[in-house]
Amino acid sequence: MTDTPPIPPQPEGSVPPPPPASPYGQLPPSAYAPQAGYAQPGYAPGYVPPRTNTLSIVALVLSLVGVSIGGVICGHIALSQIRKTGEQGRGLALAGAIIGWVGVAGWVLFWVLMIAIWLGAFAIWGLTTSEMYS
Repeated sequence: MTDTPPIPPQPEGSVPPPPPASPYGQLPPSAYAPQAGYAQPGYAPGYVPPRTNTLSIVALVLSLVGVSIGGVICGHIALSQIRKTGEQGRGLALAGAIIGWVGVAGWVLFWVLMIAIWLGAFAIWGLTTSEMYS
């Protein structure tokens, strides 16, 4: 049998006494249903910044490096993609296209001046193409 003394009868409506302590240091069984533990808080969805169009970055880099026509082409394609997808990077694409066009204009001006100087040199020296090859 057990070593615990019997529980004396209680008057009706009173709270029953707590169960006797366990001799092994364990908690006595609860008279209530077990409670569910608190759920761990989930992570809130983090802030995901809008994507930057990669081609707009390429356009700006190409224009700054000196590959002007590549910057112009990539800039215009990036602007078209940004208009369709709503990505970020419109300013980069615009800057790449504008700097690219300035670079193209610089190259055109350079070659026009080089041809003018070359033709001017022939005019000053009085050389013609027929005299040049004879």
